[in-house]
Amino acid sequence: MISVSILYVLIMQSALIFFINVMAKTEKRRKGDMGEEVAFLYLKKNGYRILGRNCKNKFGEIDIVAFKPSGNILNRIIGDRKKGLIVFVEVKTQKQKREDGLYPERNVGWKKQRSMVRAAECYLLENNYPDDTDWQIDVIGVELDYASRKANLRHLKNAVGRLR
Repeated sequence: MISVSILYVLIMQSALIFFINVMAKTEKRRKGDMGEEVAFLYLKKNGYRILGRNCKNKFGEIDIVAFKPSGNILNRIIGDRKKGLIVFVEVKTQKQKREDGLYPERNVGWKKQRSMVRAAECYLLENNYPDDTDWQIDVIGVELDYASRKANLRHLKNAVGRLR
């Protein structure tokens, strides 16, 4: 009889730990989704055409894939792939400005940068882009202020270099 009680307690503890982990991930995911939405709206407002969101491949996930037309107004309207730049965007979000002055975009370490470059190259191959396609990886840092319902955004263009 005692072993059944112990087993019941262990099962209940495991269920509680699982529930706590799921709730924590949900809050973290919610914050990330809000930051990605802020970045998405910012990019659209600034002339980028969104090609995809949360694009996954064997090397990782790309938060936002966008196209930035260059040149004359006609290229901007038709979005000619040869007359612009493919931009892969990593979005980093935190709730509010930290007292230590660290910004959310500082959380992109070298391992993440390496996987982002590989994921971007894989995306280009999978979507049949020519070898000479211009592309870059940007990082957008978003600080959410829930009290004022505002966000502070920093866009670091070409923040991640290509692998050698």
